[in-house]
Amino acid sequence: MSDQNFSKAFLILILSGIFLAVYPVLYPHVGFLQRHFKSYSLFPKAVKDSIGGADSLVYSATMPDSIHKEVLPPAYSGIEYLNDFFVKLHKGNSQIRIAYYGDSAIEGDMISQTLRDSLQKRYGGSGVGFVPIYSPIAGFRNTINQHASDNWQVWNFGLQREGCPFAFGYGGEVFSAKRTVDSLLIQPDSLSVDSLQMDTLKKNEVEESGEMPNEYTVRYIASKRYAGVSTLAHPFLFYGAPTDGKTFGEVAVTEFKKESKYALKGKKTVNRLSFAPNARKIALSFTGIDSMPIYGMSFESKRGVIVDNLPSRGNSGSWLMRLDVNVMRQFDEYFDVDLVILQYGLNVLNPKMTDYSWYKTEMKRVIAHVKRSFPKAAILIVGPSDKATKVNGEMVTDPSVPLITGVLRQAAEESEVAFFSLYERMGGAGTMVNWVEKKNPRWANLDYTHFNFQGARAAGGMLSEFLKGDFNPNR
Repeated sequence: MSDQNFSKAFLILILSGIFLAVYPVLYPHVGFLQRHFKSYSLFPKAVKDSIGGADSLVYSATMPDSIHKEVLPPAYSGIEYLNDFFVKLHKGNSQIRIAYYGDSAIEGDMISQTLRDSLQKRYGGSGVGFVPIYSPIAGFRNTINQHASDNWQVWNFGLQREGCPFAFGYGGEVFSAKRTVDSLLIQPDSLSVDSLQMDTLKKNEVEESGEMPNEYTVRYIASKRYAGVSTLAHPFLFYGAPTDGKTFGEVAVTEFKKESKYALKGKKTVNRLSFAPNARKIALSFTGIDSMPIYGMSFESKRGVIVDNLPSRGNSGSWLMRLDVNVMRQFDEYFDVDLVILQYGLNVLNPKMTDYSWYKTEMKRVIAHVKRSFPKAAILIVGPSDKATKVNGEMVTDPSVPLITGVLRQAAEESEVAFFSLYERMGGAGTMVNWVEKKNPRWANLDYTHFNFQGARAAGGMLSEFLKGDFNPNR
């Protein structure tokens, strides 16, 4: 062999070795490789060490076994559609707001509370974000203590929308005076909490007793569970103009043991009223709001990360199309939302169904509606978690979970938005059974569908590491 041919052969061997060495690093970032080839790791411990330890909240002794044994390839697509969000997040010189919409998987600030805490620790920010006037599971939520009087009229865009004279608000709800007896008789979802956790929830029951009181109250107390929500940051009240155009109400606000009264004189569909910042407790008492919609409060710092928890039990995602685009844009004038997260799919699962093309069509319509509602925001679709069902006497992954995950990925790709597969990131098939039966304490409830607090914390960690770049440190 000539010296020239030998040199060429040697060069080819060297380049092949380099390619083999860098292939495991390239694989998670190149969609073509993921679709057509398998991955491996020449240095599994080194790779794991380079990712682990970035955040003790995410990587701890209580994380899933699948993370410790094998770092799965990132189950996402369309990351390029999050570029503007990432740029603003890393600049850190303004407020970065995330609107987290989802079904019962995020009810009670589950998952989103871990995401908020993790991002606020790294990028700054304080406050729990948007909170409704009334919540049927207020006693279940850890990130704010909330109590409302039982005479509020409650409407939401799901089960309580008939006859509503007002536009639904940012979270799909609206509150007013002259409530009907049945409007608050929503019970906590037994599938979304443990039986022991159910004991902490208080059932709100009222009896019809003639004339309703003229005063409608709500009280918020900051939580000590996370540093970022230990004060009420900067409180804002959101409300609408009266339907008759002339009967404006009033709110008495108690902060720092001092009461102040404010006229609710805004004439827009969505109005905002500001109060003193950084209280530990704030109480509001409304009068004269018979024809006025009240939407809720937001507690938010001027800079850093704000995450709004916006759940709607039973929602497949389609209810979002009941939110008026013009109303959402008015909210967005105040919020300037940077990222909208949509986590749905659990309410569509059916182990007997094999064709979910209709759901892809439905979610593409939802995505288009969200784009119109928040025109400057990036969008991230989060697929459902693993769910188990009984087949031949054994609990196994519901066969519709990967199907739903697949059509949501397609809907995201065809709509040019980002996608994150919680099912694949958890570990794929069999994960939910493992989290229910083999974890001590267990990480999910006996319905084999919903996380408990431990599992929600793990899932929130997975999402936060993705948004922080820890799962893909070369991004």
